[in-house]
Amino acid sequence: MGGEYFENTYVGTESPSEAFHKLVTNEQWEHGHGGYTGTIAEKTGFKMLEKPIGQSIDSFIDENIGRNDKWGPAFCFELKDADLAIFRVKRKLAPEPKPGERVYIFFGIASC
Repeated sequence: MGGEYFENTYVGTESPSEAFHKLVTNEQWEHGHGGYTGTIAEKTGFKMLEKPIGQSIDSFIDENIGRNDKWGPAFCFELKDADLAIFRVKRKLAPEPKPGERVYIFFGIASC
């Protein structure tokens, strides 16, 4: 079996853990519980990463995706400040997060 890249964006007030479980549940609903979906539904946990200031979002993901294992945890980082503004334009994230909302990117390789 192979592996498939996935990336999920979460915008809301939940903690990273709550956001992860919400995304997994949504993907299980969309793709079923049979396994090998190539989505975040295959992950049982995640590891928080801290993106260095000044490094592009794409470069950070590219640098870390090679360290992800299709059987290991997903990776997650929070988008803040300038990175959030760049992401909103580049990835067409709409609407703008409301005050108190956070934006998390979960990504990795999942079995398919």
